[in-house]
Amino acid sequence: MKKTGAALLLIGLGLSASAAPAAAAKEKAGARVAVELAGGRLVEGELIAVRAQSLVVADPVSLASSEVPLAEIFRVKVIRKTRLLKGLGLGSLIGAGASWVGIVAIGRASGSTGDFMGGAKVYVGLTAYGAVLGLVVGALAASISGQDQTINWAALSSSERKAALRKLRKMSRFPKECL
Repeated sequence: MKKTGAALLLIGLGLSASAAPAAAAKEKAGARVAVELAGGRLVEGELIAVRAQSLVVADPVSLASSEVPLAEIFRVKVIRKTRLLKGLGLGSLIGAGASWVGIVAIGRASGSTGDFMGGAKVYVGLTAYGAVLGLVVGALAASISGQDQTINWAALSSSERKAALRKLRKMSRFPKECL
């Protein structure tokens, strides 16, 4: 009984600890952007809001925000965070799990319970192979999803600009800011 109670306590503590970061997050951060103006000036920082005639960008160091008129924008670059470690971790877990499930399924189909193709060493080797294969796939997926997005504002038509503003608004800290 004591072991069961201790195990439940540890599980409860683990769940509450994993929920703490989510509770601590007050609001989502806006996307990191680099806004190149027609005169060549560059405004970098967090996208705070998208208004009808401007973008509001906050400097991460000084915390000062500047309102950038849409008429002066040449190009907007949305800087994405790479999720390489997450991709590597998930890829290796999925690859190892999939290979282990395949090994067990083949072992059961052949009627073997533990001597399948050489025993435990083969299980471990094939599971490790699956994990490495998963690492490669996870790294590729993370690098593709983490690519920066560039919007060539000056080359967009009026309807394309409206669509780009809708996308940028969703990436801002305050997506429901008055238009």
